[in-house]
Amino acid sequence: MEGTPRSLDPDDIEAFLLRSEPSVLTVHHLHVWSLAPDDVALSAHIELSEIESLHEAQTEGVRLKVLLAQRFGIGHSTLDWNATRARSRSTRSGRRKAGNVQEEAGLCPYVGAVR
Repeated sequence: MEGTPRSLDPDDIEAFLLRSEPSVLTVHHLHVWSLAPDDVALSAHIELSEIESLHEAQTEGVRLKVLLAQRFGIGHSTLDWNATRARSRSTRSGRRKAGNVQEEAGLCPYVGAVR
C-alpha cells in the first residue's frame, strides 16, 4: 500500500459526493490510497437520507461506487453507510423520528467493494 495519490484530494471527493448526490447527508472517515500506480482504493462512512429499504440503500451504495470510479478512477471502494427513512415513524413516547433502515432490518450496513 502506498499513500494518497497526489492527483486525488480527499476533500474534493467529499465535496463532490455532498454537492452532486442529494441522498448523501454526510461523509466522514474518508481515506484514499494507491494499491499500485494505476490502482486506487477508497473507504468512507456515508450517511444517506430518503432511503426506504435496505435494498434501496445497497443499490445507492453501488451507484456511488460507480460514480467514484467514473469521476476519480477509484477501482476499489468500500462504503460503510447509515441510512434514514424519508418519512417519520412514531415512537412509544408519541414523538416522531426517522427510522434507521439497517436497525429495523437487523442487518449489517456493510456494502463490500465492487470492481
